[in-house]
Formats: sequence, C-alpha cells, structure tokens
Amino acid sequence: MSHTDYLTSNQLYRALNLRDLTDPEQGRHAIQSLLQSVTDRLQSEWDWADPVW
Repeated sequence: MSHTDYLTSNQLYRALNLRDLTDPEQGRHAIQSLLQSVTDRLQSEWDWADPVW
C-alpha cells in the first residue's frame, strides 16, 4: 500500500463526523423506518420477542 492510499486528516475528520443514520437521537431518517420494519418482521417470523443487541 502506497502512501497515497491513506486518508488525509481532513478526509478522516469528515468520515468520523458523518451522521449515524441508525441513531434516532441524531434525528429521524428513512433508514430507521426500514430497519424497524426488518427487525419487526424477523421477530414475528422467528417468534423472537426480546432480542438482545
């Protein structure tokens, strides 16, 4: 891996400060609804009422 393959400090800063679209505390986003639908469906299909994350 050459030196040019590494992130610059600015690129790293921007990447680490991206919004977490799955975190409701950072504001609602469509991905949260999608993830909730998927987990609801899997819980009902697997009869898994109390998942441990």
